[in-house]
Amino acid sequence: MTRIITTTILAFALLSCAEQPPAENIAQPPTAEQPPVPGDEQPADAGSPAPSPTVGSGKPMLLEFTRDHCMPCVIMAPWVTELRKQHGELIDINEINIDRTGNKELGIYFKVAKIPTQVYVDRGGRVVSRHVGIATKAQMEAMMRKHGFLKKKKD
Repeated sequence: MTRIITTTILAFALLSCAEQPPAENIAQPPTAEQPPVPGDEQPADAGSPAPSPTVGSGKPMLLEFTRDHCMPCVIMAPWVTELRKQHGELIDINEINIDRTGNKELGIYFKVAKIPTQVYVDRGGRVVSRHVGIATKAQMEAMMRKHGFLKKKKD
């Protein structure tokens, strides 16, 4: 009985976080008054460069896109924190809340339509993989290993 209740609550939380943003939050093309967002000329997809300021550290990145009041994001937060503590010297792990000022542009650049979304970026700043939805710590670690993010950089 508790398994059914837990599954129902988790399903409800996933559905509530997957709602599309209101029309006023959808990115509009730049106008004369609104300067274009850096990197807008290239869509973020597999193989496209990620925008700096984070590029240049020489480390691969895991960008965890979250949102306020997102239950799967709340569930995943301790796992992301543990990964940051365990692998912080090898990979930059960033939680990006798209509800906060300045982060919405990153969400648009990386084509984040649903939350949570994990974007994996290699040392050269290229998007190598993405995962939409909840992911366990083990699944995130497996993806980092698959792309060689957890190997020490050779000098």
